[in-house]
Amino acid sequence: MTVNMGGPPIYSGLRVQDAHSYMFIKQEHLEARAEFLRKALIENKVPEDLAQSWLKVDHAFWQQIEKKSLADCKRRYTTQEFLIPPSLARGAQSMQLPPVKSNVKL
Repeated sequence: MTVNMGGPPIYSGLRVQDAHSYMFIKQEHLEARAEFLRKALIENKVPEDLAQSWLKVDHAFWQQIEKKSLADCKRRYTTQEFLIPPSLARGAQSMQLPPVKSNVKL
């Protein structure tokens, strides 16, 4: 992201798809996030051309992190729990999926 916004190529973290591998992120989550980001950019008076660039770069990462099903989630290490939305957490237990992290009681 930094390089795409004109900054230095300094990043030592995980690749986007690896960093988000355990998160069940659907298209609707990405769209909601994009709307929050758009509103934050406007609220903070980010110039329109820069805001559009930011949103375009952000959108370019979507296909690397979007999951079509829970089966698309992968652990980065053996004890890692999947991170899924509360609305799906209840179903995960009945489907005998690996442990999930959510903010609802199962």
